[in-house]
Amino acid sequence: MSNQTVKAGYNKIAKKYLKYRDIFKNNKHLDLLIKRLQLGATILDIGCGAGVPIDKYFIDKGFKIIGIDISDKQIELAKKNLPEGEFKVKDMLDLKKREFTVDTVVSFYAIFHTPRQKHLEILQKINSFLPDNGYLLVTMGATD
Repeated sequence: MSNQTVKAGYNKIAKKYLKYRDIFKNNKHLDLLIKRLQLGATILDIGCGAGVPIDKYFIDKGFKIIGIDISDKQIELAKKNLPEGEFKVKDMLDLKKREFTVDTVVSFYAIFHTPRQKHLEILQKINSFLPDNGYLLVTMGATD
């Protein structure tokens, strides 16, 4: 699947995706993560979508959010939903090493949209954003 196909798809379904996104599926993982973070830590969300529910969860708990997503429609919704966050249209395939300096990176249901042969490169770039004691919370598909 090309990144342009992913972008077009999420632009087309942005509002519907937000409406039907399951807000409870990830809370136990988010709860475990925030126990390890200092209040006010900065979290980068790669593939942030409309910012709800993941980024809203973090902001409501006192964390700073930077969200990136390939879909301009999703970012438009994220800025509307969470004006206190920082949101940018960006393709994760275009990330540069050390482009961000954050305490934690999360990515839910996003990296699997990129070619599998790019996953190592993406994860290496993400690692360059984190301090030695930083955290990464990511979901990936379990099968091809």
